Amino acid sequence: MFRNLTAASAAVLLLGACPFAPQAAAADGDQVVRVQNGEVRCLLTANYMGRGYAMAICGRSDGGHFGESPMSTGKFSERLNLVVSRGAGESWWGAGQIPGPAEADVVLGVGQTYRVNGWTVRTEELRTEIKNDDSGHGLHVNAVDVRPF
Repeated sequence: MFRNLTAASAAVLLLGACPFAPQAAAADGDQVVRVQNGEVRCLLTANYMGRGYAMAICGRSDGGHFGESPMSTGKFSERLNLVVSRGAGESWWGAGQIPGPAEADVVLGVGQTYRVNGWTVRTEELRTEIKNDDSGHGLHVNAVDVRPF
């Protein structure tokens, strides 16, 4: 699992280093949820940018990075601040922002479950599980740590 994450991360690092790389973009039907006492925002989509695949893109609400976020490569190296999970199971790091005003987010508290766009979000005290309903793959996330599964 870690080897797959590392390989996918290396491939995407080039995108993260490019200042013209597309940022996470919310389209009609996409939903942003806020979890972990508002510290984490995640974009959940069933049809990422019209390409037909499910994606969960999570970042800290303050725009900061997660503890294990890798550095981008290239001339202007920066710590990558988004973690991306494709519904089929691939996970990687990127740079950008979760779109939209935080006031429009669905806010979940501890012990709540929310289903949207083929994803199930289950909040716990110390982490949130974001799981694709079809594949069972996803992320465990909190403001410090991210673990793909």
